[in-house]
Amino acid sequence: MAIKQIFNSLFVGKSRSFRKVVLIEYPGKGLYSIGFVTGSPEQVFSRIAGGHQDYVGVFVPLALTPTTGFFVMVKQSEVVEMDMTVEEAFTLIISAGIVPPKNRANGGEQSAGGDIK
Repeated sequence: MAIKQIFNSLFVGKSRSFRKVVLIEYPGKGLYSIGFVTGSPEQVFSRIAGGHQDYVGVFVPLALTPTTGFFVMVKQSEVVEMDMTVEEAFTLIISAGIVPPKNRANGGEQSAGGDIK
């Protein structure tokens, strides 16, 4: 029953499981990943993780198979909110970066190098 609830929450209907698209420095220094804010952890985690800093839960999906990935806790101060929809981010991830999100300013697509197509 729990697996079915998780699946339905993530992938069925108009669920708001993924609240925001974010960029985090993961899996290492100088490497960045697109992730989805899933919520804020309990206060217990913040105390265990070193103090009173605010943390958020972020799901980082894997390219080509976005139903798998990593769940990480990240300091709120280290999370960069992206100006893209969840759907645009999933498209970018599933395509391994080949299909960029639409540029909101002029409706064109922006390449990884910043050129507008």
